Amino acid sequence: MNKTKIEWCDVTLNPVVGCTYGCQYCYARKMNKRFNWVDNFSKPQFFPERLKQLDQKKPQVIFMNSMSDIADWQEEWLKATLDAMERNPQHQYMFLTKRIHDISRSTNKEVERLKAEFEALKIAYKLLNDEIAKGKTAIQENVNVSKTANANT
Repeated sequence: MNKTKIEWCDVTLNPVVGCTYGCQYCYARKMNKRFNWVDNFSKPQFFPERLKQLDQKKPQVIFMNSMSDIADWQEEWLKATLDAMERNPQHQYMFLTKRIHDISRSTNKEVERLKAEFEALKIAYKLLNDEIAKGKTAIQENVNVSKTANANT
């Protein structure tokens, strides 16, 4: 696990690296270019050996997918991760996705297990969207103030 400066978690784990989505400003893709963890970031890869790090006794808040989108995870990857998490209830686990609709429509058995056992995924998605909405509102307010100021000069 890696210590992080992310204020809402203690460490990151990332058993999967890569994302098929291709966001223009993707932090994870930039970091992969810098450190070359996987050859093709557009083809997510699973690193099951990383899950052994969950065996640490000290409780931590762990961001599980800062270098991937859980919507890309294959069923066996998700199963292995959820099994490791269940064996280590001392931790709190966080996942984020930009594609909650892909997950909510999935028939993947392990995604159903995730939705049933880890409601925090939906909560994190809502909080993220609320923050984005606040940011858009603040940006729009700044644009309106600028327009008003320019019109008065």
